[in-house]
Amino acid sequence: MRYKLEKYRTRASRHTCPKCGRKFCFTYYVDTETGKPLDRTCGKCDHVNSCGYHLPPREFLGRNGRREVLESVHRERREEPATLTMHLPANLPELCMGEETLFHSWLLRQFPTETVRRVCQLYRLGEWRDHRVVFWQIDQRGKVHDGKVMDYLPNGHRNPERPPSWVSAELRREGKMPAEAVTEKCLFGEHLIAAATQQDALVCIVESEKSAVYCACRFPQFIWMATGGCKALNAKVLRPLKGRRIAFFPDSGMYAEWARVLQSTNGLKYLLHNFDYLPKNADIVDVLSEELACAENAEKPEHSE
Repeated sequence: MRYKLEKYRTRASRHTCPKCGRKFCFTYYVDTETGKPLDRTCGKCDHVNSCGYHLPPREFLGRNGRREVLESVHRERREEPATLTMHLPANLPELCMGEETLFHSWLLRQFPTETVRRVCQLYRLGEWRDHRVVFWQIDQRGKVHDGKVMDYLPNGHRNPERPPSWVSAELRREGKMPAEAVTEKCLFGEHLIAAATQQDALVCIVESEKSAVYCACRFPQFIWMATGGCKALNAKVLRPLKGRRIAFFPDSGMYAEWARVLQSTNGLKYLLHNFDYLPKNADIVDVLSEELACAENAEKPEHSE
């Protein structure tokens, strides 16, 4: 197909609907050869029930001659605002330091207070205004790429009623960041490889930030990082780790996908662990927690009748 609906990248990749006038809800049809929108009126509104506007390319081209279409494309190239890639303020993690999150409370039930304090400071874990935890993405140069804002339940599981957000998205909603601004993601914990004392340490990569923090408490001799999502592993985020020894611990069900990415990435020395024998979406924390529970049960004295 020559024209397809534009893929969602950020909130700024959605536009103003020509019918209802609402912002950030209209998806353009783009030319697959040029990547440019066919026309500002050619697209689909997200508000299907209240607005319902949808002008597909076939109908648009039927209304307009080829000359008008070409003029529309050139006009779009001139008027479409450029995407602005930016970092967050370097002092933002310090301004958001805090320990009144349910995630922090859960860690304190797993490990000694001093261990939790050390690891939280190591990763600069933050606290958003509503007591959600912030997992900052900081690169090896100290640049703050973004922060994932997450809410946890007392048992350490994510709160399903509050989906994850990003600090950049929160700032855009508050008008403190340009609407067209986007951030480039990096590995959670990347900043740790800059320390001179960690030059020879094994880098261990898991999927979730929670797993990285938990494992850093249990195995401080390693550098623990997280991709932040099962599909977030790619050659670009791995580039700073070339030449390092790396161990990957994908969640169950993701071994084949991570193996495909790693096989297409040059310059890595790595081991890839396979947890596919576990229930789907189980991770290294599930494995370690089960082992710990088995060890504690084995140490309990048997009661004689």
